[in-house]
Amino acid sequence: MNAAIVSYSFTGRNNRLAGLVSQQLKLEHIKINETKQRTIMTAAWDVMLGRKPKVLPEPGVIDKYDMVIFFSPVWM
Repeated sequence: MNAAIVSYSFTGRNNRLAGLVSQQLKLEHIKINETKQRTIMTAAWDVMLGRKPKVLPEPGVIDKYDMVIFFSPVWM
């Protein structure tokens, strides 16, 4: 089975956790990065206005994997 770990982190904590897990499981770690730096306030406005930030890598990068494990923040 071809698997990968994909992570997004606003503060860096999720990326560190995903990196540790990917090392232990010997899986590729794909980090999602925003093309434009945002603050918490601009992120909140983006959510309220339904705007989607541009990210890299492109979403199709995970198409070659049978299983993907996601690490991301949970905002309340």
